[in-house]
Amino acid sequence: YQRRVHGDVEMQAACQALARAFNEHEPPKKVWFVDAFVIRRHGDLPRHLKLMAVEPYIEGKYVKYNNNNGYVSYDDRNTPQAFTHFTYHYTNGKMMVVDIQGVGDVYTDPQVHTADGRGFGAGNCGKEGMNKFFPTHVCNSICRFLQINTDTGPTKDDAAGTRINPSRRGKTQPVTARWKIADYVKKITPDPASATTEDLSVFGLSEAQFAHLAEVFNRYDVNRNGVIESEELLPLLKALNFSLSGQSLRDILEHIDTDHSGTISFMEFLCWWTGIE
Repeated sequence: YQRRVHGDVEMQAACQALARAFNEHEPPKKVWFVDAFVIRRHGDLPRHLKLMAVEPYIEGKYVKYNNNNGYVSYDDRNTPQAFTHFTYHYTNGKMMVVDIQGVGDVYTDPQVHTADGRGFGAGNCGKEGMNKFFPTHVCNSICRFLQINTDTGPTKDDAAGTRINPSRRGKTQPVTARWKIADYVKKITPDPASATTEDLSVFGLSEAQFAHLAEVFNRYDVNRNGVIESEELLPLLKALNFSLSGQSLRDILEHIDTDHSGTISFMEFLCWWTGIE
């Protein structure tokens, strides 16, 4: 029991390290795993109650995005699935983080598959688990942004479980991005004139569409502080002819506001508008 408790906390720490690596590539939305701890309780308690794994409570709508057996949630958000794909690619096929779940992109209670099937508890299904991810995974705009849309999973002749791409076999190639979306959205007034067709392909926008969204965003950023306040969101949506379709403004705000700051940055707005989640 003690080994399992410590193992769960260690697994979450390993996933935190992979999340940091993912975030370093400046994806449209960053991911986090909450901190987990082991505490020992004093007093006259049964042995199995003396040691506990604890973590902060995550407030909000809890969603399981995938599991360790190939399941993908009905909404099939881009970021969670791309993160799983990224972990396989980044570790050269030696590890894959699955069982992605949590609130927004704050995750907890993951599972890790390893190529040799060792470590990380009974949920580690090894190469078999990795192989079950790829048939249900469709590479999305985040995968393409990270340039990892060529992996197909382990094969019989891939004894080490490395990623499958004949031109790369035997080589370790780090994930690199040609540009950073953050370079656009960190400015109060984005400069669409500097965006190339290749850059905008991540969002699936033309230069004219990007310029229009930037112009409307800045028009309703009445405080000129680079973010849209909650009271500024409805006029912005109306200017874009967006129908609420039965959704409450509060629900939309909570969906867009991924960092729970109470405001919406141009990054968050653009990712929501184009469906890069």
